[in-house]
Amino acid sequence: MSAPPRLADAIAQVTAAGTPRPPEPAPLADALGRVLAVDVVAPRSIPPWPNAGMDGYAVRAADVRGATPEAPVTLRVTATVAAGAMPACGVAAGEAVRIFTGAPVPAGADSVVRWEDTDRGRAVVQVRRDRDAHQHVRAAGEDATAGAVALPAGTVVTPGVVQYLASLGLATIPVARRPVVALVRSGDELVPLDRAAHAGPAQIVDSNAVALAAIVREAGATCLDLGIVPDDEASLAVALSRAAREADVVVSAGGVAAGDFDFAKGAAARAGGSVTFWKMAARPGSQLAFGEVRGVPWLGLPGNPASATVCGELLLRPLLRAMAGDRAPHRPTHAAPAGEPFVRDPRVALLARVRLVAAADGTAELVRSGPQASHLVRPLALADGVACVAPGDAPLTAGTPLPYVRFADHAGAARVPFGDAAT
Repeated sequence: MSAPPRLADAIAQVTAAGTPRPPEPAPLADALGRVLAVDVVAPRSIPPWPNAGMDGYAVRAADVRGATPEAPVTLRVTATVAAGAMPACGVAAGEAVRIFTGAPVPAGADSVVRWEDTDRGRAVVQVRRDRDAHQHVRAAGEDATAGAVALPAGTVVTPGVVQYLASLGLATIPVARRPVVALVRSGDELVPLDRAAHAGPAQIVDSNAVALAAIVREAGATCLDLGIVPDDEASLAVALSRAAREADVVVSAGGVAAGDFDFAKGAAARAGGSVTFWKMAARPGSQLAFGEVRGVPWLGLPGNPASATVCGELLLRPLLRAMAGDRAPHRPTHAAPAGEPFVRDPRVALLARVRLVAAADGTAELVRSGPQASHLVRPLALADGVACVAPGDAPLTAGTPLPYVRFADHAGAARVPFGDAAT
């Protein structure tokens, strides 16, 4: 097998396997975070008619030109129109209609003069300024035009998108189906969280199940937990086969190293799968597998909890976002100076769990969130994100710019993270 891919190449290969799922209709209230599967065409124009952007008087600009406090223009008030009502008449020369924000502008009017520039008369009104000539009339179709594309396919549904589609009267929208992820863990030492009180003296809680399920849900996918399987190749092969039948993505945690009880490679082959790459030129992630089982993408994550979660964030999450139809499936890459020296490895990129803290000069800098051993979970809980320390012989010195991704970022990026730093 060829040399392990560098970090950015591994992320790109995994993400490329994320073929968008078929479209399905979804209630607007259940679509947050999902992705439009097709262009959404506006069924109506928004606004459907010109409307007032200010409380005041609908007038003709030609009638109010030159109005000043010393020489006001007097107009006859013919009607009042409020939001929710259609005008009963138009506006002719020398006329005005009292109007309120959002109400349809009567035919003939091209301006709305604000209250404070008038005497607020009801039968006749004095206009004392002309600054609102040709102002405060919202055009019909300004927000959407009936029959035109309102939002293109690939748009991620945000609260703003929900509001916009609701304004168009769309209660159901076409989105990519949520990917289903089958999650398998191997390890005789593991017990599920709900049996933590009954763990044996040599057992630990299966925290990977909880963390990976959280990544799956946050990515907008559905998690199918197939549980813990014994440390033997046959059992893991059966679980992988079932996972490939029932899900769009197969994820296993554990068994990808080279020890006597690491059976993932053999189990994948036994289940009818193949390996695209084994290992990755990054740590954590040097013990990692990617391939397919019966045509379904398979990601074999390390068993150490910090390793599983970091690799899940950087590889599994963008794969799922791509499957959900997101055309910018990665978290964006930022840069900040190192607030302390970072050890480097001459061969592989190091993925440091980091916090963003205030520097002495008021700027922000990156520091480790704690010890970096892959079995330690607390530093990951305290981390704001992951920084990539490029390979090298000498330590990376304080003040050197470090690329990093933040766990709190939800806005996507098309660019693969760490493409320049992980060479």
